[in-house]
Amino acid sequence: MSDELIRLRAELDALRLRAFEPSLRKIARNSGGRISHPTVKIVLSCAKLPGWELVKAVVEALGGDTDHFGALWTAAFQAERLASGSPAGLPAGRPGDAGEPAGWDVFDLAAVRRQLTSSPRFLMRSLTELRSAIEPVASFLAAERFSEAESAELVRLARRLQELGRDETFSAETAAGAAHREAYRSVDVRFHATLLRGCRNEFFRDLTGHVAVALDYRILRDRVGTGGNKPFPDAPTALSLWLHRGLAAAVRQGRCSAAEGFSRALLAEIRQGPLPESVALALEAALAHLDTDGPGWTGFVPEIRRLLDSQTWPGR
Repeated sequence: MSDELIRLRAELDALRLRAFEPSLRKIARNSGGRISHPTVKIVLSCAKLPGWELVKAVVEALGGDTDHFGALWTAAFQAERLASGSPAGLPAGRPGDAGEPAGWDVFDLAAVRRQLTSSPRFLMRSLTELRSAIEPVASFLAAERFSEAESAELVRLARRLQELGRDETFSAETAAGAAHREAYRSVDVRFHATLLRGCRNEFFRDLTGHVAVALDYRILRDRVGTGGNKPFPDAPTALSLWLHRGLAAAVRQGRCSAAEGFSRALLAEIRQGPLPESVALALEAALAHLDTDGPGWTGFVPEIRRLLDSQTWPGR
C-alpha cells in the first residue's frame, strides 16, 4: 500500500470520526442510495484504491470537502500507476473531470463549464495557468499591433471597469447589486477579449472563450478561493482596477514590455501568496516607462508602489 493510499484511508477515518462515527448503514443512507453499506466498508478500508465516484459519495455522505479528498485520491492514483509502470494519466471520472469520457476535448467550452460546476479546484488552477501563459504575451503584441480605435476602446473599458468596481452597489446583496456585478463581469470579459482578439494571433484569439469562462467563475462564484487563487473580494480591489488601467495605457502608448508587465502583475495579484520577484521587477520597469501625466491617475502610483513594497519570492 502506497503512502498516498495510507493517507487517504487515514483522512477518511478522521472524517468519519468528526461526523460522530455513523454506522456503515447510515453512511449508505446519507448517500441517497448511491452506494450500499458493504461498498462503504470497502471504501473506508482502502485495501485497494476505490474508484473516485465511490470515494466522493462517501465523503459527501459524511459532509467532507470533495476538493480536498479529490486531491488525495489523485495522488494515490498517480502513485499506484507509477508503481505499476503504467502511464500516469488520470482516468475518466477523476476529480475535476466531471465524468467526461477519456480523452475529452479541453477546447469544448461546454465540457469546461460542466467541470467548473462539479469540481472547480483543478480546472481553475489550469485556467489561471493558461491565462498566465497567454495574456502577458497577447498584451505585448497588442501594444505593438493595436489600431488607435482598438487601443482607445481598451482604455475606455478599463475606465468603465474602474467606475463599476468603485461603486458601492457592487457589494449590495440586492437585485441591483446582482445587476451591477453582471455589468462588471461583462466589461471585464470584454476587456480581456479585446486584448486576445486584437493582438492578431489567431491561436490566442481562439482561447478567448476559456478566459471568459475563468472570469465568469471567479467574479460570480469564487468566494472561497479556488485552484490557488485568492477569494474574489466583496468588491474589486483598488489595485486590480489600477492594474487594468495601467495595462490599457501601456497598450495605447505602444509600451510593449510595460503592457506585458502589467498583465503579469494582474494575473499574479489574484494568486495566493506574495508577489513573485520576477513579476515585481517587470512591474517596476513598467511603472517607470508609463506616462501617467494628466487627469484621472490620482492614486495609481501609491497603489502600485504598495504592491511593489510587499514581500516577494526571491528567484521566482
